[in-house]
Amino acid sequence: MSIDYSHQLKAHKLRVTKFRTQLLAIFHQANASVSNEHIEKELGDFDRITLYRTLKSFEQKGVIHKINFGTEQKWALCPDQCSEHDGHHQHEHIHFRCVKCEEILCIPTEIQKISIPNFKIQSTEINASGVCANCT
Repeated sequence: MSIDYSHQLKAHKLRVTKFRTQLLAIFHQANASVSNEHIEKELGDFDRITLYRTLKSFEQKGVIHKINFGTEQKWALCPDQCSEHDGHHQHEHIHFRCVKCEEILCIPTEIQKISIPNFKIQSTEINASGVCANCT
C-alpha cells in the first residue's frame, strides 16, 4: 500500500512530483536519520543533481534538517511544527547517536534558549551518544 505524502509537500509550499514523494517516503519509512548513501540506495536509478536540489529545497522549506555528528552527516524529518526560517531550523531536541547500532535519532527535549551578548545565534546543535532503548 502506497501512502500519499502530497499533503506534506503542499503544506510546505512545494510542488508535488513523483521524485519528491518518493524521497519523502524514504524519510518516513526510515523512522530515523538517513545518510546520503541510504537515500541513493533506496532511490536506485535517479539524477544526482535532482536529488541534491530536492534535499536543499526540503531543508529550506522545513521538511528535513541536516544532522552533523562529528564527520558524519545525515538528514531527518522535521517535526510537524517546523517551517521556513531562512534555512535555520528551530528545533527543541538533541541528536543522539547509539554506540551499538550507530543510529542517529532526534530526541525531543526542552532546551533552554542560549543567548550570548553581542552575538546573534542562528542555530544550536546538541549531540549526545550512548546506548539507545533498542540496544539496552
